[in-house]
Amino acid sequence: MHLHRHYHINFKHYFKTALSKLELSVWLHTFGRSLVAIFIPILLLQMGFSIPHVILYFFIYNLIDVPLNIFARNLVIKYGAREVIFLGIIFQIIGMFILYFGNFSFGLLLTLAFVLAGYDTFYWVAHWFVFNECVTTTKKVGSKVSGLFIVRKFASLVSPLIGAGFLIFLSKNYLLIVSIVFLFLSLIPLFRLKLNYVVPKKKMSFKKFFSYSENKKDYTYVFMSHFNGAVETVLLPLFVFVVFGSIGSVGFLPVIATVSSIIFVFYVGKMTDNLDSNLLIFIGALFLTFFWILRILLPNLSLIYLTSLLMGFFTVFINVPIDSNLVRNGKKTSMIDVSCYRNFFHMFANIFLYGVLYFAVDVFKLSFTFSAATMFFIALMSAVFLRIKKK
Repeated sequence: MHLHRHYHINFKHYFKTALSKLELSVWLHTFGRSLVAIFIPILLLQMGFSIPHVILYFFIYNLIDVPLNIFARNLVIKYGAREVIFLGIIFQIIGMFILYFGNFSFGLLLTLAFVLAGYDTFYWVAHWFVFNECVTTTKKVGSKVSGLFIVRKFASLVSPLIGAGFLIFLSKNYLLIVSIVFLFLSLIPLFRLKLNYVVPKKKMSFKKFFSYSENKKDYTYVFMSHFNGAVETVLLPLFVFVVFGSIGSVGFLPVIATVSSIIFVFYVGKMTDNLDSNLLIFIGALFLTFFWILRILLPNLSLIYLTSLLMGFFTVFINVPIDSNLVRNGKKTSMIDVSCYRNFFHMFANIFLYGVLYFAVDVFKLSFTFSAATMFFIALMSAVFLRIKKK
């Protein structure tokens, strides 16, 4: 009885917290975004753009995105994080309207890249900052990070399949309307988000921030690990659509990866709080290297589905420890800079990736090879850090 009362009180307390309101908004936003996000390259192809055009779109998008992260940080400092999250979601809604009304033109490609880059910087810098501030201590950071991962993963569990259903049986316009509705709904919980720390307490110069050795290591991981994320979420679905010609097959990919990551992400969060993060990153990166090599050698749909299931699990071994380290070390430096540079280095990695792929003859084979190579580099890097710690 006492135990039941304890959990009941904790459950009620959770729904009064800023974190619960943020996570509800994140769930609604992720569901609305996941309906469309994986299909954006396919929608561009259906509008008449070629694969080089799609690669160029992502290159421009990330080229605009990188400097906007610094601007987003300044907006958070001046106006507060909640208002900048609002702005990010509004930019994304505008992006959905552009896809709804747009026709084939380079101007559309450029405008869509600018608007969605604005969404990415404003939303991710601001909401990650609020999450960091909601984590009040450095204890059990892994569990809190895994909790946010679970919220996102549950939201994206079936939404890609729903999106595929709309594209197959109805049209892209119905899909975009439903996405816009959920994006608008994600604004509602934010109106109840009242924090005395939505405006950052401090910021640091680039030089001072990266004078900390932990930050140098953490953001090297952030930069290198994002190659895998970009190839897995953008180029692999595009490969499946181009080679196998099925929107339904594309819709299944993120669902398969999400199922395995949801099952294990909570336990990986617990492990992150108790084990050396370099060990978990080493295990994850080593397995991902092996799976990418398999995909290069045997590019068939059954193997892609099987490896997606396993990669969903082992990707968590990399992402949860990295993000936990960012939050933990951010307590010693500046939370707004942690949020800013996390997104900055993600997008900077994409500039390099799409810049190289634009000139590639075989975009897919090169991108898969690139992902395998960077995962192997992360495995070596984490092994070196493990050895240094033992000494």
